[in-house]
Amino acid sequence: MLDHSSFFQISLRSYNLITSRRVVTSPATENMSEGNVNEQDLPLLESSEISTTHELPTVWCCMLVMVLISMSYAFSEAPLYRLYESRICVGYWLEHDSTVIDSHGNVPEDKCKLPFIQTDLAMFQSNQVLYNTITCTTVLQLRL
Repeated sequence: MLDHSSFFQISLRSYNLITSRRVVTSPATENMSEGNVNEQDLPLLESSEISTTHELPTVWCCMLVMVLISMSYAFSEAPLYRLYESRICVGYWLEHDSTVIDSHGNVPEDKCKLPFIQTDLAMFQSNQVLYNTITCTTVLQLRL
């Protein structure tokens, strides 16, 4: 079991490794200098083979990909909701006053901002989130 001083030393050694980007020698490499060489104690990589120059660009590239994916999803949301709203609006006006619908089957956007239509749209969006959550949860449980 580790006592507090050992834990502090390990933490300090790890912090120095991260901040200075240098290879910390292990007891196995210290034994090599004394002449006690065991093949299992030899490091897999020499310190000259360890490269940390590509770590930062890799992180930035991953972050860029995540931002682009998030932005593409966000940009596709507005047109989808407009399509849903248009469909709900046409259905509403077909029941109440079909003269509002033009010859192409469209309704002016200002006529789609009524509370009845917006309530149906909000219910549709909340049900969509619910169904997506249930689907994802079911898929994850099946994989486990």
